Amino acid sequence: MKLLIAEDEPLVRHYLVTMARMFGYECLEASNGREALTLFEKDTPDVVLTDYQMPEMDGFAFLKEIREISQRVIVIVLTGEGSGDVAGRALQLGANNYLHKPVADKQLRHLLRQYAVVIAEQRTAHEIERMVATRTVRMILDNQLENTTHVAQFLANELGRLLPEKEGMDITLGLDELICNAIEHGNLGITQVEKEEAMSSSNGLAELHARRLADPRIAARRVTIDFTYLKDRYCEWIIADEGDGFDWEAVPSPLDDDALDKPCGRGIFMGRMLFDHFEYRGTGNVLCIRKTIPPSAT
Repeated sequence: MKLLIAEDEPLVRHYLVTMARMFGYECLEASNGREALTLFEKDTPDVVLTDYQMPEMDGFAFLKEIREISQRVIVIVLTGEGSGDVAGRALQLGANNYLHKPVADKQLRHLLRQYAVVIAEQRTAHEIERMVATRTVRMILDNQLENTTHVAQFLANELGRLLPEKEGMDITLGLDELICNAIEHGNLGITQVEKEEAMSSSNGLAELHARRLADPRIAARRVTIDFTYLKDRYCEWIIADEGDGFDWEAVPSPLDDDALDKPCGRGIFMGRMLFDHFEYRGTGNVLCIRKTIPPSAT
């Protein structure tokens, strides 16, 4: 386990670094928040132990910067005795724990040992995850459009960890658009013309959705998503709605001059750009998309 200790008082810093190394942990040290941030960005530690009062960049500012970079690293903030407000603010900003100064060696040893076990378990879990060769998931969605982003994030997670951050985000956004299409154009049967007309007023689209969902037959429709992960090969999503289908080949490209300001075709266009396989089946109410996993990703 690797620690980063940020403390401006030389004697306190020397004591903490000495104790940590004596306990068997690798240790980096910094005398202020800015120096600590540079070390953090260069060589991400498992645990950060930081004072809250430091020159150049205090511990709170340092903590905010850490959380912009990583939510996984464990952060412990050092406070003075009776500094309950400081400890409370540190926890609100994303610290995992706090220690009052002067720090007792037994207390420090116990806490670091506890975190070392947690970190070791996380690494073991990651190694076990790499052994998974196949994974399948079936999701059945109702017609609540406000849930599609969360569903897309869940479905993209398997592939997202294997791709650069930007590409993983693109996959999430693409899935979100296609799931919305399945609900809006598929189950609710809203045409492109109807959508364009509804979007001309502020609440028009929401009102159109509500009118369609007032029909029990339409409200009962569901979207089924079958997800398959094959290690070293691909991730596949099959999105099926219960609508009447559509002539997907007739949907214009959103890049056409007369379609630039319209919502039509965006999901299909994005899908063709993002995914390696993009195929509508049957009457157009089943979509199969696939993303190849790069050989180096696993």
